[in-house]
Amino acid sequence: MLAIYTRLSKEDEESNSIENQTREGKAFAKANGFHEYELYNEGKGVSGGVEIKDRPQLFRLLKDMRSDKIKAVWFRHQNRLERNSTTFVIFTGEAKKNRVHLFFGDKEYDYNDPQNVLFGGITSAISQYQKDLQSTQTKKTLIDNAQEGKVWSIVAYGYKSDGGYLAVNDNEVEVVKRIYRESLQGIGTDRIAKRLNKDNIPTRRGAEWRGRTVQGIIKNTLYKGERVYGGRRFEAPKIIEPELWQKVNDNLVNNRNNSGKRVEHKYLLKGLITCGTCGKGYYGKVKKKNDVINENTYTCVGKRYPEIKCKSRSINRPTLDLVIKTMFLTPTLKEIYLNYLNTVPENDKLEELNESLKELQKQLLANNKEKNNLLDKVAKGIMDDEFIKSKIDSIKASRESITLQINNTKEQIDRLSNLSNDVEASIEKIDKVDANLSHNEWQELLKENIEKITLYYSFQERSFALLVNLKLIDDEILIALPQSMKEAHIFGGRFAWTIDNLKDSTELKLTRIEVGEGITRELLKKLD
Repeated sequence: MLAIYTRLSKEDEESNSIENQTREGKAFAKANGFHEYELYNEGKGVSGGVEIKDRPQLFRLLKDMRSDKIKAVWFRHQNRLERNSTTFVIFTGEAKKNRVHLFFGDKEYDYNDPQNVLFGGITSAISQYQKDLQSTQTKKTLIDNAQEGKVWSIVAYGYKSDGGYLAVNDNEVEVVKRIYRESLQGIGTDRIAKRLNKDNIPTRRGAEWRGRTVQGIIKNTLYKGERVYGGRRFEAPKIIEPELWQKVNDNLVNNRNNSGKRVEHKYLLKGLITCGTCGKGYYGKVKKKNDVINENTYTCVGKRYPEIKCKSRSINRPTLDLVIKTMFLTPTLKEIYLNYLNTVPENDKLEELNESLKELQKQLLANNKEKNNLLDKVAKGIMDDEFIKSKIDSIKASRESITLQINNTKEQIDRLSNLSNDVEASIEKIDKVDANLSHNEWQELLKENIEKITLYYSFQERSFALLVNLKLIDDEILIALPQSMKEAHIFGGRFAWTIDNLKDSTELKLTRIEVGEGITRELLKKLD
């Protein structure tokens, strides 16, 4: 059977179209007595310089040659086979080994003719040279375009294409100048973006401005008349004077929204609080007036995004820090841990996981057996290549999934096996806790024991509720905190603690109440 191979790369002319190659290949088959032929169409946009493994049809053709299905191959020209010397050597070597006749156009390639082999090698080298030349010419064209001020891709904001040449866009230029002007005044990129959005000035695509977009405009040398391509600089229409451009960029490091202001305050719960309303995190926020702090809160990040506009309330930072510390200063957390050690519900879970592991290991053995059976059938030539490929892919995907599940199950078993020891170690640490721990010691203690804190606010009750998910065990503590911040209620296990006089941390009053099991979840349901 004759194989007719076709390919069209991006740089080919229309005369090399797939249709023309196919028509000529069929005509060759008819003229030379090949009554049976098969098309191997690589399609459009496939370079002759890529490796064989990245050309599915050429790879299939090689396999069919090895299986004796194909005894002759036709290419319109040698450059349809390759623009890469390595591909030429591999393909002609396989063709010769399998006694396959090779045709380029209407001429058969003679493997035994030294002159023919030399010519084929030279042609291959020329094809590779042409490919490399094409790449070089493309780069040179882009550099020439940059040098001449031509446009070849998306035009930056503030510019437009005027007859194919880069020109200033009068409708956008004032916005660019405003960005530079406000940045020099010390306004950060995020605030500039907010101001543009507030003034209903859209980006070119009609989207809202972002701080990153503003920063990209400030840092782009194009605006001072320098277009950069390939490490070289070319002259371009300028919107901002170079001296002003430099001054604005030098000033970026002084802008609080870009460099980040120097943090003078340590936020104990940094990275732990999540908003129950929008799902965003909370960050510490401190405002001063005349060197006096007039705002000291944890605030939802969602409030900063116009598209979210989270309505959750900010919460007083020192008060919340104190309440969370009280979880450790009172027996609340310790009692939950002790209750866990007395019941050890994880024993049942461990048994369940060990059973799951055994089952997964059986599945992996069955998967390996299926793979070996398939390889036997391949060796005997029972299955066709397309079916084999899809089956191998399916087996491989299944094996990867099973292996992942085995690893995850083993990790859970290891974690649960050591959990009691970890809980006992935490109890020992909690017993040593006192109010005089350093900030870093408190943070370490919190991160060891708390997975996350979800903060809710009820407008109806005018109060906060915080669900504290514990890290070591599957349990939680609920904290109810009125907006007045005068007292707090901590619910965990069978007991609740009421903290009075929160306004004066030196005179805290603690009251313990027995509330029964399951109260935390019941209270959370009421909150929802």
